[in-house]
Amino acid sequence: MLPRSLANWTPGRDLDVLMDLTPRCNIYCTMCLLPLEEEHSKGAEMPEPVFQRIADEVFPRAKSVSLSCGAEPFLSKRFLPALEMAAARGVPHIKFVTNGLLMTDEAIETIVDLGINRVMVSL
Repeated sequence: MLPRSLANWTPGRDLDVLMDLTPRCNIYCTMCLLPLEEEHSKGAEMPEPVFQRIADEVFPRAKSVSLSCGAEPFLSKRFLPALEMAAARGVPHIKFVTNGLLMTDEAIETIVDLGINRVMVSL
């Protein structure tokens, strides 16, 4: 029997990737990682070529990918395609954090269809 720390290990997949596609959020929470309310609407999305390169070179070695860490992922127009890219590269554990306010029925269907492992809703 494998130790608990190795139970979910997949050979060749030893990376945990945590990233935000956008630095923006649609609400202001007092416990937020973003420093100032006016900062919530600033910042550009990760350029497509940068994300594509990460998906191509890093995701195949990742055991988990989190496509949000502190910002609201649904503010990125490429969020659902990014989930699809991670799933297409066989990442075993795909997850994200959201406040849930921008989640649509279409998004929920995509998340379920892709078999996303964990959706964390911050309240």
